[in-house]
Amino acid sequence: MPGNPTKTVETYALVTHPMTQDDIAKLHELSVGVGWVHRAEDWELMLSLGQGIFATDEIGRAVASAMYFPMGEDLATIGMVITAPRFQEYGTASWMMGQILAKDGERDLILNATQVAYRLYYS
Repeated sequence: MPGNPTKTVETYALVTHPMTQDDIAKLHELSVGVGWVHRAEDWELMLSLGQGIFATDEIGRAVASAMYFPMGEDLATIGMVITAPRFQEYGTASWMMGQILAKDGERDLILNATQVAYRLYYS
């Protein structure tokens, strides 16, 4: 089910949460952990422009994120899709995309992503 807010990966129980300004430290740690250059200030800007979800493991660490940025009534951009390396082989990014699509599936979507991630989004 695409809108399911929980996922079990091996022994980890992941749960999604809506992003808030209070989550910036966790989100920044996630992006730094995968080598992205986003600063905490960049996350603040992203949250002021869009909405997102992030997944945490059982001890509260952010392990995945995804955002969408409404652009009028009929269009949105998807971005900031990040998955911690230890969860990348288990469909976690696809699960996060399903969460985002379930939230705003009526709009046409534009993707902002790296070439490496193209296969994920194409599927």
